[in-house]
Amino acid sequence: MHWKRWLIVIGWFEFFLNGICIASLDSNFVFSRGKIVPLSRYVRLGLGEKVLPSEKRIVLNKEEVQKLKVVFLRDSLQPNDGPQFLKLTFGVTHRTGVVLEENEQYAITFSRLSDSTKELELLQEYVSRVNPMGWFNPESIEWIPIQVDTLSPWGEVIIRIETEKDIMKYYGRIRNKLEYRILVQGPRIQPALTLSVPKVLFDSCRDDSVNYGNTSAMLRFFLLNPNTGEKYPMSFGIGTFGVDSPIDVSRAGGGFAISFYFDVVQMLGSLTGRFSQKINAGVDVAPFFPIGHKSRILVSARVGISP
Repeated sequence: MHWKRWLIVIGWFEFFLNGICIASLDSNFVFSRGKIVPLSRYVRLGLGEKVLPSEKRIVLNKEEVQKLKVVFLRDSLQPNDGPQFLKLTFGVTHRTGVVLEENEQYAITFSRLSDSTKELELLQEYVSRVNPMGWFNPESIEWIPIQVDTLSPWGEVIIRIETEKDIMKYYGRIRNKLEYRILVQGPRIQPALTLSVPKVLFDSCRDDSVNYGNTSAMLRFFLLNPNTGEKYPMSFGIGTFGVDSPIDVSRAGGGFAISFYFDVVQMLGSLTGRFSQKINAGVDVAPFFPIGHKSRILVSARVGISP
């Protein structure tokens, strides 16, 4: 017997002798020589018949995300490659970057056998030796469904596939990982309440001067980029303007406005890739209807926050 081609694991101790390591096996089990196969050779992320690219963020709706599968191209594996032990991590983040969910799953796959009965017996042998108390769905050597419970509009689903770490450590620093980033499609229009401090730069009705207050509260509607979910710099809003408090329009000079707003902070964020979810600053053009004064067009600078 060629002992250099076998891995022997005694009790809870592991010894690697020119072969493949299987973590936590009993003292009577041996595996013939195997190797770590590059994941790009046999792992795909599929949506029906469509294969999705890795290392590139794509946009899918919730129904499409729930149909995703990690597919193993077993015909691309050779018999002498041995079993491939994988760790799959599924993560979900909110559009603000907050982690909503993260879970892990482990998978085993190997080269396809002509005899399905022997294939099932071999799978059962692998599983029973790795985890004697475990159960493994035979379909899992072919594909693994994406299992996430929380999908946030314009949030991100991150799918990471890598060789199981207890196997990898015997091969040194080998980069064998695939990562997929899926943006969950949401509504194209986002409403939000905004508070701001306006400064009037131009008043179309100079013969009826108004002493404006320094507060404005508006229900604003933002148009979102369909490829990134980020807000466009332009928005439309309706609410109070020139008041002393967001809901007090009793003072002379306060009133209601229809706002067309250009957010300079958001525009700079689209150029630099650094977006502010809360702070906005820009220029506003608004038809204004003050209490006790003539209607007019105002151009103003604003600095505000979006709750």
